[in-house]
Amino acid sequence: MCVIRFFITVLIFVGILSMPMPFFVKAIGMAIVLAAVLKRKKLESNFKKNKDDVEFQEERPKLSKTKEIFYIAERFNNRLTVEEMVLHSTNEYDFSKKTLNELSKKGVIASRMTDKGIIVYEFPEMPFCPKVMELKGKSNDDILKNMLMIAGKSDKKLSVAGVARCTDLEIDDIIKLLDNYTDKKICEKYGKDLVYYEFPGILSEDEREQAEDIWR
Repeated sequence: MCVIRFFITVLIFVGILSMPMPFFVKAIGMAIVLAAVLKRKKLESNFKKNKDDVEFQEERPKLSKTKEIFYIAERFNNRLTVEEMVLHSTNEYDFSKKTLNELSKKGVIASRMTDKGIIVYEFPEMPFCPKVMELKGKSNDDILKNMLMIAGKSDKKLSVAGVARCTDLEIDDIIKLLDNYTDKKICEKYGKDLVYYEFPGILSEDEREQAEDIWR
């Protein structure tokens, strides 16, 4: 379709240039044609975007209003405003604003500001999870195993947002679990405005090979 449109545009330009009229009139004619082509392309792009939004809402699993935020953020390179959240989710404005502010205060996401004073919420990189893990009601050992599995696929580190994206656990429960793992030295907590938990016990092949005799 794009190739056909290109050739049609070229033919129109050639036709305009071959007409016996002043050059500035030809230039105006070509500018009008080019503007019409670009406008059509923008309309098609917006239509595809809206279509993708509808398909995404139909395909995603049934989520709580808070969990939906992480799915939406993932689709926008982990940076978006309250207004964009409202536009692309089922959440209301007041709920979106309040929840994003609370997540920012807890270190789950970070608040940034543009030069025009617009607040942009930054989410951490979230691991790819084709299916939501059902961990509610599981034993502590089972939950830890799944946490370690997610961390192993995420360069040894986890974020609250990443766990929320991949499991059915709620935000406050995730924070309690990860802080508990930190107290037990299973992971290390770092970061201020955007908090991560690193699991040093998950080793790469090189790290494993470099281990030395502890009795030396």
